[in-house]
Formats: sequence, C-alpha cells, structure tokens
Amino acid sequence: MNLKLFTSNRSKKGLRWEILTKIYLSSILGITLTTLFIYTSLSIVNWGQMSLLNSYVLNNFHILITSMIAASFIPVMIIGIPFSYKIKNSLSNLEEALESLSRGRIDLRLGLDDYYDFNRLNHQYNLTADQIQRQVESLQRLVNENKKILLNAEAAASLGERKKIARELHDSISQQLFAISITMGAIKNIIEKNPQEARKHFDNVEKMVNLAQQELRALLMHLRPVRLNGTPLNEGVTALLRELKEKNKNIDIKWNIDEVAKLSQGVEDHLFRVLQEALSNALRHSKASLIKVKLFIRNNLLLLFIEDNGVGFSLSQDKKTSYGVSTMQERVTEIGGRIEILSYPGKGTRIEIRVPIDIEGTYKIEN
Repeated sequence: MNLKLFTSNRSKKGLRWEILTKIYLSSILGITLTTLFIYTSLSIVNWGQMSLLNSYVLNNFHILITSMIAASFIPVMIIGIPFSYKIKNSLSNLEEALESLSRGRIDLRLGLDDYYDFNRLNHQYNLTADQIQRQVESLQRLVNENKKILLNAEAAASLGERKKIARELHDSISQQLFAISITMGAIKNIIEKNPQEARKHFDNVEKMVNLAQQELRALLMHLRPVRLNGTPLNEGVTALLRELKEKNKNIDIKWNIDEVAKLSQGVEDHLFRVLQEALSNALRHSKASLIKVKLFIRNNLLLLFIEDNGVGFSLSQDKKTSYGVSTMQERVTEIGGRIEILSYPGKGTRIEIRVPIDIEGTYKIEN
C-alpha cells in the first residue's frame, strides 16, 4: 500500500468542525426528505375530504412513522459512509507507517491529508522518521570511520575472550574427553566377554568424539574469526557456510543468499561477525540437525535470518548463550539495525536481523 497518497493543498479543516458540519447537513437533509414524504402522502388524498384523510392516516400510521425514520437515516448513510471511509483510510495509512517504522522501514513518509488534524499527526511521524534515519546514517558512518578503533577495542578485549574460551574448554571439551576416557576403559573390560555391549559403547564414543570436534570447530570461530578482507558480504557468507557444511557432516546446512552490492566495511564486518556468533552458538549448543541461513534485501532493508531445529533455549535463563546473544545485539545496534531472537526450549531458534540500507543512495543492489 502506497503511503504517499495525498498531494493536494493543505486543508485547514479540523476533524471536529468536519463532524459537526456532517451532522448539520444530515439533519437538514433528513428534515427536507421527511417533509417531502409527508407532502407527497397528503397529496394522495383528495382535497376537501378530511374524513378520508383521517382514515388514511390512522390506517397507515405505522407505515408513515417507519418511512419517516427511514428517510432520516438516508442522509446519514449518504454523508456518513464516505466520511467514515476517509477517516478509516487516514488511520490505516498512519498505522501501517508506524508498523513499518517499528520493523526498520525508515524511508517511508506520509503525504498531506484532507484533514488538518491528520496532517499534524503525519507531520509528526515524518519528523520522527527523519530523525531516526539521520541517527542510523550517523551510526553506520561512525562504524565505518572508526573501524581501526573498533579493531583496537577487539584486541583489548581478547584477554576476556581467551578467559571465556578457557572456561568453555574446561566445561565442555574437557568433560567430553573425560567421558570418552571412562567409556574406553569400560570397553577394555567387556570387549571379550560381551562384544555386542562393547559395540554399543564404541558407538557412544564415536558420538562423543563427533560432538567434541564440533565444539572445537565452533570455538575456533572465536579464536580465528574469518574476515571478509574486501570480499562482498554475500560471497563471504557463502564461503563460510560451505566450509562449515564440509566440516560438519552430521548437520544439514542450507542457505539462500541473494547478491548484495558492496556495503561499507564497518557494516559488512559487523553483520559477518554476528553471523559467525549465531552459527557458533548453533553448532555448540543447539544439537540441531538442520541450520538454515537467508540473506536478502527487501524494501531498503538488509535481512539476515538464521534458523535451526535444535533444542532451543530460554533467553532469560540460559547462561551459556547469554554472552553470545548480548554480543550480537550490541553489534546490530551499532549499525542502526534491529535483532529479534525467537527461541523456546524444545522448539529451535530463529534469529532475524534487519539493517536499513540505501540511505540517500549510499547502498544499492547490483542488478
């Protein structure tokens, strides 16, 4: 629906004045129609025959009253229905614009309305959208200009990253290796007496080894994050997903990546690191058998969706993923975007990222 509907000169009519005018006109028209109806009814009766007139009125009194009431509603319908439609249309335009703004569409503007009151609301909406657009543009420009500062900040934070990874190695990989060691010891004791039971233990060991490898690969994404180094975002994302699919045979990784023109380096790097964080969390914690990634542009928004069919988690309770979630939220906010994380225990996880682009023609899609 096109929101730029009205291009006529600004009307100074207030909504209250318009409603009073409609009521006044409806009343006049109703009285006129009722009068005409009574006059027409009386003309049916022959002049000078009052007894016949009285008899006619008495016998058809209920019909006359019903017709008069119906006649009074006719002008209300004639005037009120188009008026209410115009009011509803103005409200729908404003509602749709606000909903689009909440979802990241900062390029939409409302035109002039037929009513002064809606003009003031539309003008206030346009001022708000202009301010948000300027802020997003400023954020993306600052991210790009301060790329070196951000790299230095990441280097300064590497000590905290190393401590975090050390804790995770101890909590996950170390425990998995210990479990493998215990299981292998049990296999030695039963392999001759009960080969079938030993085979089951071997299968469990194989699963634990695969999980440990998957955990290590995910941690390596933190220790050695892949960088774009001038590669377009869509090509870098595709290369990363192919590498992960090759190294994680037990997970079906699917993607649908549209061609995206070169964006600013800061915006691309932030989006790429957010994707890495999301994939790392999915590989390590979700126990998913399917991961899907979509990257495309719609209505001046760059959209990045990551979805898995894993165990899901509670955003308020799961401490394992809280660090990664906060990191993703910070990165998306820094480039003026919006992130939604939909996850429930046992129902998988879906991450939706929306970043405004093509501000004043800065970013465009290559056809």
